[in-house]
Amino acid sequence: MVTKAFIEDTFLGDKTTNDLESDMTVCIAAICEKGNEIIFMSDRLLTSSGSLVEFEHSTSKIRQLTENCSAAYAGDTQAFTELFERARLKTDEIENVTVSDVGKCVHKAFFELRREKIEDRILRPRGFRDFEEYLERQQQLVREVVLMIEGQIDEFELGLHVLVAGVGEDGAHIYSIKDPCDFKIFDDIGYHAIGIGARHALTHLMVKGYDKDTNVSRAMLAIYEAKKIAESAPGVGPKTTIVNIMKTGPYVPSDEQIGGLNGLYKQKVKDVLEIEEKWGKKLDEIDEKVSSGKR
Repeated sequence: MVTKAFIEDTFLGDKTTNDLESDMTVCIAAICEKGNEIIFMSDRLLTSSGSLVEFEHSTSKIRQLTENCSAAYAGDTQAFTELFERARLKTDEIENVTVSDVGKCVHKAFFELRREKIEDRILRPRGFRDFEEYLERQQQLVREVVLMIEGQIDEFELGLHVLVAGVGEDGAHIYSIKDPCDFKIFDDIGYHAIGIGARHALTHLMVKGYDKDTNVSRAMLAIYEAKKIAESAPGVGPKTTIVNIMKTGPYVPSDEQIGGLNGLYKQKVKDVLEIEEKWGKKLDEIDEKVSSGKR
């Protein structure tokens, strides 16, 4: 079920769907096989900060966190690398780690990383060692200075949006973590996307009426279609990474298999165009008859 909150997050309040340089990508996660598997899909295009140079990269934007759980990102690659390593350390400390545990670890790592960056970039240049010292000395500061610092802290962003998806004994889960430290669950909806191409992909899946009961082969094609449609957004590349996550672990289709999927997609597009052309001719005939009747 598509909720009001989902629509507002996707089309109104989600910065990853705006024209932000750091979010020039698309990553899609969708539950399938009655909640027992997940298809994770992303492009491979990277945009270098400042110069707006775009290039396809061999490194996947989808990274494996545990045996049956992965994460993908939109935004600052360096920030994600720091976040990923921090989250991995946290998950490694948990015995029999669940997908829910992984989501919480990523969320906590996001909070800690953001806090450290605020200390480095906002507090230490002003003479404060850390948050604790800033809070201790806050009462001694001029009110205007406190308001300025608080405003900078509130507005500070890592420039990062993370999608976590995995399948455990209790089924499949999808989590979204983004600035300032927002955490949302998309298990009931069954899919989510991040990056500048997110609107395009999510609109396609909503119109299609996609749900998590879809079998894996149909899900693969539906999500691939959504990714191809997202390529119309600036900064979304044509190459595709796919990871099929199951309880037993991930399966990564080969380039040859992705090529076969692309062939099916192209055939479907061709078939749809031919049908539309036939319907167009029929509509022209009807219009001609109606026009003749009017005369």
